[in-house]
Amino acid sequence: YVKFPDHGTTNVYRVSLEGEVEKVTDGKITVGGFSIDESGEVLAFSASDAVTPSELWTKDKEGMRRVTAMNRELLKKIRIVEPEEFWFTASDGVKVQGWIVKPQGFRRGQKYPTLIQIHGGPRSAYGFKLDSAEHEFQVLADQGYVVVYTNPRASIGYGEQFAGLISGHWGERDYQDIMEATDYVIKKYPFVEPDRMGVLGGSYGGFMTNWIVGHTDRYRAAVTMRSISNWYSFHGTSDIGWMTLPTHELINGKDPWDDPELCMEKSPITYVKNVKTPLLILHSEADYRCPIEQGEQLFIALKKLGKTVEFVRFPDEPHGMSRTGKPKHRVERLQHIVRWFDIYLKGN
Repeated sequence: YVKFPDHGTTNVYRVSLEGEVEKVTDGKITVGGFSIDESGEVLAFSASDAVTPSELWTKDKEGMRRVTAMNRELLKKIRIVEPEEFWFTASDGVKVQGWIVKPQGFRRGQKYPTLIQIHGGPRSAYGFKLDSAEHEFQVLADQGYVVVYTNPRASIGYGEQFAGLISGHWGERDYQDIMEATDYVIKKYPFVEPDRMGVLGGSYGGFMTNWIVGHTDRYRAAVTMRSISNWYSFHGTSDIGWMTLPTHELINGKDPWDDPELCMEKSPITYVKNVKTPLLILHSEADYRCPIEQGEQLFIALKKLGKTVEFVRFPDEPHGMSRTGKPKHRVERLQHIVRWFDIYLKGN
């Protein structure tokens, strides 16, 4: 029994010794933990969907049923907007999946500032769930923003070729997918305001945010979190290990000193002179995945160049602060994001 992502869902599957695959759970859900009784006939699992935090479910010969409602009282108190799923065809003919969340109090005929969210990984994926990332989307929607999130190339759940395409090519096809997703929602949804758009992301999403503001000024504001700016200085300093990034992912198995030109070509810090977008940098001081020097040197470079930039440091917090950090810091992080976009997209 295994679970794996598939087009924004994560379900449980049974795989035989002969390689036959049978789907056990079903639906637009994201399964968390699961276990099976001794008979092999009853499966218990946790699962979330786009508007419901994780609950306990069972699956037996009579079907699937939810057995808890632990979030019933919480859901009475908070405002949730159900995301709308969409697909668009990229310029190379590949279909890319995404979702759009309308702002609270949405009114037909009105245009709203719009935020493009980029997930981490890059071999990760957004999907049908209501977890910490999706909570962030709902907070932003509650503050009057349209929120768009997609699974561009390198995301998982769409096949090996889709996930592996950017190996050695970060900032290329993935960047195009994000730009084309932006074009698509502007054309498809009349309530998206093209002149008031922002972009944000963390980890790989932070790398992509840094890359984007160095290659286009179409977004009026950006927030980069726990990001990567310089692959050369990143090498050997991250808990991800020195064999993967940038050695194999970016520069064809070489060390940075063996091909410094390519290493720096793929580093957002190289393009700081191009940055016109006001940038907020959020970084945790105990981030061992993307060490804080990555945020520090980006901030210093932009500050030295006279760009509009702000740097917020969170003490004693890890790479995953937005998910596992101290509650007060998680609240402050969201407040900083809202504040930044309110200034540059709403003029507040």
